[in-house]
Amino acid sequence: MPAVDYPRSDLQRHALLRACSETGKKQADMQVNYLSADMLAAVDAFLTMYTPLITVVEQALGARSKEIGEKQAALVRLEMVMRDFWEVLKRRTYRRDDPVAIFEIYGLPLDGTVPNPTTEEDWLALAEKLIASDARAVAAGYLAMTNPAAAELQIVLNNARKEGGEAVVADALHSRAQQAAAARRIEADQLVIDVIDELKYSTRRLEPSTQRRFLRLYGVNFRYLPGEPVDEAAGAEPAPTQG
Repeated sequence: MPAVDYPRSDLQRHALLRACSETGKKQADMQVNYLSADMLAAVDAFLTMYTPLITVVEQALGARSKEIGEKQAALVRLEMVMRDFWEVLKRRTYRRDDPVAIFEIYGLPLDGTVPNPTTEEDWLALAEKLIASDARAVAAGYLAMTNPAAAELQIVLNNARKEGGEAVVADALHSRAQQAAAARRIEADQLVIDVIDELKYSTRRLEPSTQRRFLRLYGVNFRYLPGEPVDEAAGAEPAPTQG
C-alpha cells in the first residue's frame, strides 16, 4: 500500500504548503471543501512568514551553485596550465639536454614524474611552489619557463583563489539562510501533518487510488514498495467530488 512521503527538506515543506494553499482555494471556489477555511487560513498565515525565508534559501542555493561551478572551472584551468607547465619543462629539458637536476628545482624527482594532487588545497600549494621555483631556476642560470610562463600561471592561480573565496562566501550565506528556515521547521512539519490528516479524513470515502490523486493535487507525494504497482495517471486531476 503506498504511503505518504512526508517532505524532508525545507524546500519540499514549502512546496507542499504552497500547493495546499493554491489548490485549496481553487477547490473551495468549486465548493469542494477538502481543506477547511480555518486550515487554509493557518496555511496562508504561515506562508506569509515562511515564503520569504524559503525564497532567500532558493536564491542563496542558486548563487552557491553558480560560485561552486565557477570555482571548479577555475581549478580545472589551473590543473591544465600546471600540467602544461610540467610537460613543457620536461620536453625543453630533454630537447636542450639540460641537467635533469632542474627537475628538483621545480619540485619533481629526477625522472620527471609529475605529482597527482587530489585536493584543491594541494593544487593551489603546488602552483605557488611552481611559480617560486621558476624564479629560483632563473637565478641558477636556467631559462625562464614559457608557454606557459610563470606569470600566466600566477594569473590563473589568482583567479582560482578568487573563485574559491567567493564560493566560501556563497556557501556561508546559503548555510545562514538554511538556519533561518530551519528555525521554523517544527512549525512547518506540524502544519504539514495537520493538513495531510485533514485531507485524509475529508477524502476517506473515496477509492484509495482516487484519494491519492486528490492528495497529490495538494502537493502530497507517495512512496511505493519495490515492485508495488504505481497508480495510473498519477498526475491526472479527478473530477471534483464532495468528501
